Amino acid sequence: LAFGGLLLLTLGAAAAWSWRLWREARRFRALAQTDALTGFATRQHFTTLATAVLARAKADDRPVMLVAFDLDHFKRVNDRHGHLAGDAVLRAVSEAVRAQPASLPRVIGRLGGEEFAVLIDGASPRLASAHAEALRQAIAMAVTASFGVTGTHECGHDLQCLLERSDRALYRAKNAGRDRIVAADRAGALEAA
Repeated sequence: LAFGGLLLLTLGAAAAWSWRLWREARRFRALAQTDALTGFATRQHFTTLATAVLARAKADDRPVMLVAFDLDHFKRVNDRHGHLAGDAVLRAVSEAVRAQPASLPRVIGRLGGEEFAVLIDGASPRLASAHAEALRQAIAMAVTASFGVTGTHECGHDLQCLLERSDRALYRAKNAGRDRIVAADRAGALEAA
């Protein structure tokens, strides 16, 4: 009887310990997948989510658009006002992005310091550019941003191609004066949106 009681206590302690480990592992996984400052997917998790969306869209022959944006002169905010002010700007931007209505499923990620991406499932180039413009206007309350837009009609369902083309379009927007949207066209040239 004493042995049975001891066994039950041991099993109970092991189950409680296992439960705590499982909860901690889940918490750490969430921290690794979500940017703590903005609440958006981290670059790695965005890549995982976007790859899954693109695979489903390819199977269904559905278009996907990628809107990449980078905050203009963000280093100046940190240099002049400090990193706490920069963090406040990033939080304001993330709230503005999150508040924008989305008629189609989207995945939002923070790709780097002040660089973000929005993958829009089922969007046309026109809808993606309209969404980018709505984001540009919403973000302008805190800071200006430059946008690059591309889609599967140009790259197929290849995430790396989408990221590279949207990044080139984004930097074209920066070189053209910032606070604007540039869309890549099918031929590889870039056009102002």
